[in-house]
Amino acid sequence: MSLCVIIRSQNDVWVGSDTALSATIDGIKYRILGDYREKVFQHGNNVIFCSGLIYVSDLITKMIRETETIDIDSIQEYTRNLVKSLPSANDKYSETGVVICKANGEIVSMVQEQDFDIVVHKPLESDYVQSLTAGYDEVKARELVIEALYSNENIINAYGLTYSGVSSPCIGGNLILFHMSLVDNTIEKYIFEIIEPNKENYLYRYAKQPIVCESYFNGSIYANDFHFNDGGTVKTLLDSSTKQIGSEFLNLKGINVNDRFKIDMNGDATIVGGSISWSAISNPPTIPVLPNYIRSTYIDSVSVQSPNIIGGTITGGSIIGGSITSDTTIDIGTDARIGNNLHLKIPPSGKSGIYFGSSEIQNYGSIISDPVAGAMEIGYRNSGNTIKINQYGISFTGTINGLDTVARWA
Repeated sequence: MSLCVIIRSQNDVWVGSDTALSATIDGIKYRILGDYREKVFQHGNNVIFCSGLIYVSDLITKMIRETETIDIDSIQEYTRNLVKSLPSANDKYSETGVVICKANGEIVSMVQEQDFDIVVHKPLESDYVQSLTAGYDEVKARELVIEALYSNENIINAYGLTYSGVSSPCIGGNLILFHMSLVDNTIEKYIFEIIEPNKENYLYRYAKQPIVCESYFNGSIYANDFHFNDGGTVKTLLDSSTKQIGSEFLNLKGINVNDRFKIDMNGDATIVGGSISWSAISNPPTIPVLPNYIRSTYIDSVSVQSPNIIGGTITGGSIIGGSITSDTTIDIGTDARIGNNLHLKIPPSGKSGIYFGSSEIQNYGSIISDPVAGAMEIGYRNSGNTIKINQYGISFTGTINGLDTVARWA
């Protein structure tokens, strides 16, 4: 919120505004500590006042500064469309407004409450003094400035008494005052500190309140200093041009966050030294912990490199190099190609071999090692035709066809 006070005569126009920044949160107005914003500025031979949400008034100010000449209709169209396009700027507390004091003494205003309809105050044609106010607590400010002028206070004192009388969480800081001489066509700028009688009370009160910025400052907090309960500060946190945290970064050393602290980011968060402790949080987040048997694992978009991969299913692709060890059954659905040798382990009891079929019982041929009998058997067991080889020789079981044999006895 802001307050603009204009005092003008036939030959002079005085335009003043405070520099305090504030926010309305849940219907309560708060002063943003340690910040400073000039809401009235010179552009060519004109003096312009702009108020409202910080990022809205910044955009309006930027638009005006980038034009060589003042075009009232263009400013109205830009401001009206801007506010309509930003949901938070339509909040009842946003109070966007623009006042343009022209070099010929004409004053043009447009405020959100009246849908930015243009109101023109023509130059004064007679020698008397007129006061105009716009913004927060404007009615009380108008009464105070009139009272000061009737008490024969000079212009500077009249402004000082007025802004001191309406100082609050929304009005304060410094007074930026411009004097426009319509005779000499000159503009002078003055800066005074606003006397705030209750400053210590409401600054202490509001310093204890939470800062909420998402709805009111378009997701950004504007400040030169952040004051924490332990007295620490973070200077130049937000760069005014890039709207990003500057090279000094955000330093929370020694700060206890007793409520909530939230950071939304798309990039990486790096902790240099130190640690994060969840011991004081009632519902700590669940963070997966690697088992102690995993010493070093590398995973990227195309590969996984690890001393051990345990559990689950590996589907598709190829396994190249190294060895494959299993203590259970390996089922191969198609062909098994072996480069050199196939070694079969001889069990302590029973047989081991190669079976051509679904099982040892239902087989269509086999090559079997029988350690109990001390023999190797090759045959078709279901038919009973086998060849056994042992230390004593070769024996046949079944019919031998196509072979002439002669029995010999020694």
